Amino acid sequence: MRWHTTAGFKATIGLELHVQLLAAQKLFSAASAKWNEPPNTNVNVADAGFPGALPQLNPECVQLAARAILALNGQIQQRSAFDRKHYFYADQPLGYQITQQHHPIGRGGYVDLGSLDGLEYVKRIGIHQLQLEQDTAKSIHGVYPGHVLVDLNRAGVALIEIVSKPDVDTADEAVMYVRKMQNLLRHIGVSNCNMEEGSLRCDVNVSVYRDGEDRLSGTRCELKNLNSLKVIRGA
Repeated sequence: MRWHTTAGFKATIGLELHVQLLAAQKLFSAASAKWNEPPNTNVNVADAGFPGALPQLNPECVQLAARAILALNGQIQQRSAFDRKHYFYADQPLGYQITQQHHPIGRGGYVDLGSLDGLEYVKRIGIHQLQLEQDTAKSIHGVYPGHVLVDLNRAGVALIEIVSKPDVDTADEAVMYVRKMQNLLRHIGVSNCNMEEGSLRCDVNVSVYRDGEDRLSGTRCELKNLNSLKVIRGA
């Protein structure tokens, strides 16, 4: 049943999934990508942003990203390129993120939801693009009052970002989409998608519009880094 408020408003929802790849090494360095190691042990000069340290692309990450876009019925692009997305965070040692916003490795595709997923109707959710990018390090709060610790183990770990089209109408559809994507990526060996480990995180873009108006006419609000299906439903 499609959700709408009694005030005559409806939601338009787009989802961005950040998925850690099952690669042994990081996206641009030979450091291990293993989870839950002692702090600052899986890091080298490229991850830490030392001057003169040059990135070297890990081909295993490219293969896993290509596998994902094919499984999502999308198209591998003949040309893809990396961009620098500049912003400052304490847990971003390079001062920028290497990503593929403009020339991603994959475009198009879709996920179909239906009765097997718990939906009473058939719904196709389109994929806008799939891109490779680096993860950030991890900030740790509350250990020393007034100080923030940084663990660089996660810095530079390979992610794919899967950007959906704004085709989602309800919280139920959003949760079913994420759950189906989680099962698919696990099945094809691209990621373990363990949300409790941060291997799958979700940004939810929501706008609200009046019934009868253009569904893209609302003002978008982005809720970032959601790490459970319950939280995604609440968003």
